[in-house]
Amino acid sequence: MINQLCADFYRQTHTLGHYLLLILVILFSIVVVYSKQVGGVMVSAPVDVLERLSTVPWTLLSGIHGLTISSSVLMYAFISIFVMVIGYEFSQQTYKNTLVSGISRSGFIIAKLVTMLLDIFMQIVIFSLPEF
Repeated sequence: MINQLCADFYRQTHTLGHYLLLILVILFSIVVVYSKQVGGVMVSAPVDVLERLSTVPWTLLSGIHGLTISSSVLMYAFISIFVMVIGYEFSQQTYKNTLVSGISRSGFIIAKLVTMLLDIFMQIVIFSLPEF
């Protein structure tokens, strides 16, 4: 399973989509922090909170609030992580080679899940960096 994780991360670091997604997340977080325009998809935050965040000078706490409200847009970016991790194996039908090589099916699925979770965690950390 460790070899599968290493292979997945190697494959991701050699694809253009991985870096494009990383740049997209960085640019979105910079735009949110420096323009102070918070909001996202289906945000049900009270209007007074959104107005207060856009008018007062931002502190660390208000920046975290703004990024948290805006982070709902990241869910759409995380769909591309699923496509990069899972979709590549099934579109190229290379999963058969991996399963024949000796890894169990459960080990294969767990490795894919761990890879996706680590990618999503990394994207969330990178999204939060401009605030700090």
